[in-house]
Amino acid sequence: MGLIVIACAALALASEGISAFRPESYAANLYVMLSAWVLYEIGPFVHSLYIVRPESPFAYAKEFIVRRRHLYRAGLPYIAMIVAFMPTFSAVKSAIPLFNPYSWDATFIAWDRAIFGTDPWLLIQPIFGNPLGTNLLASVYHLWFLYLSLGVVYFTVYCTCEKVRRRFLTSYVAIWAVIGMVCATAFSSVGPAFVKPILGMDTFDAQMAYLRSAPGPAIDAVRDVQDVILYWYFSGQHGLGKGISAMPSMHVALATLMWLAFRRTSKWMGRATFAALVLISLGSVHLAYHYALDGAVAFVLTLVIWRLSGARVALGSVSGGQEGLRREGPQTF
Repeated sequence: MGLIVIACAALALASEGISAFRPESYAANLYVMLSAWVLYEIGPFVHSLYIVRPESPFAYAKEFIVRRRHLYRAGLPYIAMIVAFMPTFSAVKSAIPLFNPYSWDATFIAWDRAIFGTDPWLLIQPIFGNPLGTNLLASVYHLWFLYLSLGVVYFTVYCTCEKVRRRFLTSYVAIWAVIGMVCATAFSSVGPAFVKPILGMDTFDAQMAYLRSAPGPAIDAVRDVQDVILYWYFSGQHGLGKGISAMPSMHVALATLMWLAFRRTSKWMGRATFAALVLISLGSVHLAYHYALDGAVAFVLTLVIWRLSGARVALGSVSGGQEGLRREGPQTF
């Protein structure tokens, strides 16, 4: 499925004169995935060193890698597929206004106000509108990429339940394709942080004034990221992490996927990833990246994709006669 999505996206980009093949994006994505993988291997390696106490840690490292090569062989094809897939998504995201000019922001602003009675960020502001709250949400929100990378590596390499692994990967590709490409293009929008510089709307001037004045290292990073995103947009740059798209929220969609998948591994991980989902959802609104509706739609769509992916994996297991697959955890959706 991933190859089909890549091919379709590449053809769509080519129709606009944009190349989907960007070596620097592939290299950056490979670096991120391998770094996350190394983080997982550090713990077992250090523990093994402590138990074995070899004369030469460097010589033992080679033995350690050879002993765990079955993990690397099993996970490498999945990692390669994701490394090949992500730059294509980034290129599509950067090209959204070429396919469909940004036109939905006013509608989403009106819908948010109709549902919540006001702009949702104003409801959050009394709780998080202080240096501690803002920097907390900023830290969690911007650690999302590391969180996502670690989750992807876990389910591609270390997850012992094949059904959960397949369900996660199927959902992962479908989320990027359906939510991140199709829906993002159909409902082309920039989000609160960018409506003024891109669309000339002053709706969120008060929110942006607060975010521009709030102190702290994490909110400094938010300001820097928003500034560089605008620079990329106005200079027409395409690549990994570049591009503007508000509806639906990919941060919330993938945080939802992490919760749905990790709760199959343990109750503790289910609670931890649910807490991350809540904080990321709040941060997406508080930091002016998204309308509240962006996260709500992403959440619902991800639940639907997860259910359909489960049915697809179950059907594949039955038709393939894979009776040896381990059962999923006790929690069900």
